[in-house]
Amino acid sequence: MVAIFSVQDVGEFRAYHPSTEDLRREHGRLQATVSQEVEDPNTIVLLLDFPTTAQATAYLEAAIAEGGVERSILDGLPRVEIYDEPVREGL
Repeated sequence: MVAIFSVQDVGEFRAYHPSTEDLRREHGRLQATVSQEVEDPNTIVLLLDFPTTAQATAYLEAAIAEGGVERSILDGLPRVEIYDEPVREGL
């Protein structure tokens, strides 16, 4: 899963994000990477690796249902995409 979003305050986001780790683990999160865009540090890129697309979708639905968007100090709506199996050949 890839989520790209803008936050109002990076410090507040850094404090908020760890509080949602239990929800990610409940849905089988294997790995997570959080990065900031170089030219606009308020733009965050979140990469979440789940075993299946169904688990990624279930996590996203649960996060929305629990009010994650409202509490995460977003500045606008995030762009969220869920991808299937990674392409590994030739890498």
